[in-house]
Amino acid sequence: MSLPTASDPHLAARNTRLALVCLAIFAVMVGVAFAAVPLYRAFCQATGFNGTVRRVSVAPTSLAAGAVVVAFDTNVRGLAWQFTPNVPSQTVRPGATNLAFFKVTNTSDQPLTGRAVYNVTPESAAVKACVPILQNWCTPV
Repeated sequence: MSLPTASDPHLAARNTRLALVCLAIFAVMVGVAFAAVPLYRAFCQATGFNGTVRRVSVAPTSLAAGAVVVAFDTNVRGLAWQFTPNVPSQTVRPGATNLAFFKVTNTSDQPLTGRAVYNVTPESAAVKACVPILQNWCTPV
């Protein structure tokens, strides 16, 4: 049996097929890489994984029994702000609509932009979907 040569038509067909398979695998990997972030976000919001809360468009029609204490962590991670809640915590009934107010002071000489990020700990609260977020927004005072 002899080794195939470069002019062998079977070798050229196999090389072409291998190149197409590698190109298809590459294209699928690039597509999965671009889809990873939105898919992970959707998974976390659907399951409450990693403390992510569910977003809802309509407030619940009934209130759950009992109460939950919501404590506000207002760390700014090195941003030149003083950021404090008007009250350090609130006792709320799951299903009730509540408001929280904060005071923010820019302590630098430059305009700064920040973004509110919410998370729920312990994770069991997010998994049980006790804390759906109806709306999260900030307005300058």
